[in-house]
Amino acid sequence: MDKKTAKVIEKYSMPFVQLVIEKGEEDRIFSDLDQIKQVAEETGLPSFLAQVAVDESDKEKTVGFFQDSVSPLMQNFIQVLIYNHRANLFYDIIVDCLNRLERETNQFVVTISSAHPLTDEQKERLLPLIEKKCL
Repeated sequence: MDKKTAKVIEKYSMPFVQLVIEKGEEDRIFSDLDQIKQVAEETGLPSFLAQVAVDESDKEKTVGFFQDSVSPLMQNFIQVLIYNHRANLFYDIIVDCLNRLERETNQFVVTISSAHPLTDEQKERLLPLIEKKCL
């Protein structure tokens, strides 16, 4: 990614994350961003949005589908991106917002894989290790 694109992404993500924190919506937006990121990765959305051959209106329509399942604050943010014709950067902006929100709030998505369900005792022992690793 070139510097100009990185600046454009920052132009949208930084003020949005600041607004989220000011409004106390960190938990909800964190969940929205994580969900959007997962769906995008599972469906190949980043490569679709990066294709030059795909019409901008099709990209905007696709990005707009996310508005039905997110909080009002996130709906407005998506609408701003669509209005400003930034659908091609949607995934990158979402990832940057998620990364910024993680840093600002010290909240992270942690995935633990186990062959057997963890006991409450095991979960309690893991929590300090995860917290230490995230700091």
